[in-house]
Amino acid sequence: MCEPEANSLSLEWNEYREHGTEFIKASTYPESIAKQLNIVYKMPQHKRLEMGRKAREWTIKNFGIQNVGKSIEEFIDKQQLVDWTKVLENSQDKKDPYCQIPNIVDDGDWILFMYHNILKMKNIDKNDSGYLYWMGELSKGAKKQDIENYFRNVALKENEQEKQIKFEDLLDKKDKGRVIYVMPESAGDIFLSTALFKSIKNRYPDYSLYVATKPQYKDILEGNPYVHRWIEYNPIMDNLIWLEGNSQHDGYFDIAYLPYTCTQRNLNYLHNGLDKVEFQLT
Repeated sequence: MCEPEANSLSLEWNEYREHGTEFIKASTYPESIAKQLNIVYKMPQHKRLEMGRKAREWTIKNFGIQNVGKSIEEFIDKQQLVDWTKVLENSQDKKDPYCQIPNIVDDGDWILFMYHNILKMKNIDKNDSGYLYWMGELSKGAKKQDIENYFRNVALKENEQEKQIKFEDLLDKKDKGRVIYVMPESAGDIFLSTALFKSIKNRYPDYSLYVATKPQYKDILEGNPYVHRWIEYNPIMDNLIWLEGNSQHDGYFDIAYLPYTCTQRNLNYLHNGLDKVEFQLT
């Protein structure tokens, strides 16, 4: 410990991140350990005993089960009891504009999934007029992405009218400016993307950096010092105007990066392997 009251000897170390959890870990230099052990070895016995006694007292005072347990108990006792009836009431029939749609081959099942899971209309079946309408639109050549965006926009609007889920609530109102980096998947692409975050923060030091991915990749970003907040990816984020805004829509972010559109949506970088790099990379 580096606190004076701990009566310990500080060690030199290098910071690294534990993969998966992104915990900040310390890799201690062996030379520093050897140096401090040598100091203890040469220390007069009375001084070594005195340091050990004070260090033990400090450890018990700060980390003893009686003290830590008491602090946790006092915190829990001060909290109000949860009214579970209100929690259940607020969770019913809430639209889910950010619902992740699995890979559904059948068009009919795909439409029903959006009714049941995005709009929470569980009573819709294949005889419903809405279902039949969308099946007719698909047969006319309507794009599935446009239909999906429609369902999500309806869910967003209805939630906003009912003062439930608002996208604005996912953002920090204290932000001076916002940058969002969208990378839905995969684990490799998201992990490699983290190498860019320091550069983005250096370029826009006063802006908060948001990163949007699918939920299963959230852990990769946990503890990253450059990420202000993680947001669940929604296909509506494919629309740059929705993120940054235009004359008819204020937008939510000052700057939006969508690098996946050139790799995961529309492949445009192969060039038959004939690319010529102008910059010296070594």
